[in-house]
Amino acid sequence: MSMAEQSVSDEDYNSTKQEFQSVANEERKEASPPEVSIQIPSAKTSRASQVPPLLRANMEHIYDPVVLSLGPYHHGRPQFRQLEELKAKILNRFVSGTAAKDKSFCCNKMLERIDEIRSYYEEGSTNEFNDEALAEMILTDACFILFYMELEDDKE
Repeated sequence: MSMAEQSVSDEDYNSTKQEFQSVANEERKEASPPEVSIQIPSAKTSRASQVPPLLRANMEHIYDPVVLSLGPYHHGRPQFRQLEELKAKILNRFVSGTAAKDKSFCCNKMLERIDEIRSYYEEGSTNEFNDEALAEMILTDACFILFYMELEDDKE
């Protein structure tokens, strides 16, 4: 269901949220929560790698994106201009409406973790982008992915 088609009113949502919080608080009083440990892989073990030049030789058509680019590796190529414009509109859709979802607020949140974001790509591969440009690019791509997931969910 798209955001525009949601049938749950704010009152219903808030009522359901309060009911859930009340039940959750009661459950917490009755039982102590189990200890939870989540292992997050370090950036050094998982990176978005580029295809090595030896493998790409004479095979660019296999490795290069055709419809759109996500992330910095193919960003800015002319063949993706139309989709980049669409992604910008999608970003504005996702970050408009409330002060908490303001574009600059969201970009600033990305900037707080920009070094970590850079660490997920091959060393030096993001150097052509200043921190602000990379943060906006990642935010834009993230909103596009969410939009696409919403479209796929609507199909079901």
